[in-house]
Amino acid sequence: MTAQATRAAAYLRRSAARKAADRNATIIEQRDEIHGYADDHGLTIAVEFNEGEGRGASRHSRSARPAFEAAMAALRSGEVDVILVYELSRADRRGIAGAIEFVDVLAAQGRGLVEVDSDLDTRKPADRGRVIAKFEAARDETERLSKRVSRTKRRRKAAGAWLGGTLPLGMAAEHDADGAPTGRVIRSADWPRAREVADAMLSGRSARSAAAEFGLTANTVTNMCRSATWAGLQTADRRMSEAEAATVAGRPWRKAAEVMMVDGAPVALLGGEDARVVTPAERERLIAMIDARTGRAATATGTRKSGRSVNGTLLGGRDGVARCELCTRPMVASGTDRTRTDAAGRVRVSRAAYRCHGVASKQCPGTTINRADLDAYVWHAVTLAVDIAEDDSPLWQTVAARLAAATADPAADARRAAAEAEHATAAAALSRVLDMAADGLLTREEARPRIDAARTRVDAATRAVKAATAEAPAVPGRRAVRDGLDALDLDGKRAILRAALDAVTVLKTGRHHPANRPPVSARVTLDGPAADILAAAAEVPAG
Repeated sequence: MTAQATRAAAYLRRSAARKAADRNATIIEQRDEIHGYADDHGLTIAVEFNEGEGRGASRHSRSARPAFEAAMAALRSGEVDVILVYELSRADRRGIAGAIEFVDVLAAQGRGLVEVDSDLDTRKPADRGRVIAKFEAARDETERLSKRVSRTKRRRKAAGAWLGGTLPLGMAAEHDADGAPTGRVIRSADWPRAREVADAMLSGRSARSAAAEFGLTANTVTNMCRSATWAGLQTADRRMSEAEAATVAGRPWRKAAEVMMVDGAPVALLGGEDARVVTPAERERLIAMIDARTGRAATATGTRKSGRSVNGTLLGGRDGVARCELCTRPMVASGTDRTRTDAAGRVRVSRAAYRCHGVASKQCPGTTINRADLDAYVWHAVTLAVDIAEDDSPLWQTVAARLAAATADPAADARRAAAEAEHATAAAALSRVLDMAADGLLTREEARPRIDAARTRVDAATRAVKAATAEAPAVPGRRAVRDGLDALDLDGKRAILRAALDAVTVLKTGRHHPANRPPVSARVTLDGPAADILAAAAEVPAG
């Protein structure tokens, strides 16, 4: 430990995959060990970051780890000198790829990671080899665990086991006389209720509304609607021949009337036409309606595991408009608004900020600015530009169109999304029939009626899309635009900013510029359509 390093952060995370392991200490045990180590080495725990349980640190995991990201942001910005962890594997399981920043970049700045269980310090040259070896050992353990889990899943899937957690409402597991899983069947007691949920969603109601009526949660309803099993489908690792398809997990298998595709993977229809709550086509409609309401990209699983959201701030992030004037790199979020009391009893107030992305790698002296001040300043400039823009200006038309879309009738959006989903399904079906005919899987006599039927379906879907698209929302007036801008959520405001500004460059000056309204302690330069309108009206703030 260096004498200068007195500010420490505690990072806590427990592995869900190692509950039975002796060394998988609980959060309370980790906290006690870390605080005891800090007391013994004269460190002050300035802040604690608790990740809880079940958020993986390996390269295979796509779980968000906001506590770890916040801890690293505090370390890179110099808010703390060291992060204390019970074991290095609690912080990172990516092997040497995760160790490089600690032993090379941060160690050169006198900052690092300390494993309190064995007193390993990434800043000490003498510990470098052991640190890298520990990171690699954690990576190797994860890789071996991943292979074992994959083998087990493949074996259980081949035996007909259901691997998707709790079966959705209306479905039940089926077993043979020996208790081995063989597939899924309708649970007759739940069938009427499950179908009522589906009918409510297909009528255009939201998941929240349907859930409230049937005593469920919105997440339960959306997960059911996205479930392949609800539609009687099960993904297959590869397309099976007729001979191979004779039996599946020891039971008769009836080939679907048409080769289906879910997420680009071949699927089999299980148990015939009766072993499902909704048809595959209805499932596609439900997914399209849910995605139209939530604004997410269409997925079949309904879950999206990722890192910290890029939409967590108004201006920051790699896709945000804020840039450092010194190096032109993006401004990223740093810290949160909080009040704490230090060891001496003094109250410390920290504010959320934007900082230059080049600070951590010492590629830029860096710009750090109060996040709330910059957000208020830029949003005020954009709303002012929209307010004085001419009706025929591209900015006004773009903003009005976005607000009209945001306030459009959800039922119309659902109809349009359902029509587009049906068109995509019909086009894919036609393509598959043509491919099957070209590959000789269908004779000319078999192919002709199927091709004609598929083309008729595509034509009908095309007409439905045109009819649904014709329901365009009316362009709002100026008062409605003003009210609508203030009522937008964070993602809506970011969309408006991308239309109004190409970039916001920031240089920290340490003083309030009197021309900046609202005041902000930096030189802020706006570039884009909104800045051009303000300049033309002689209202652009001086730098």
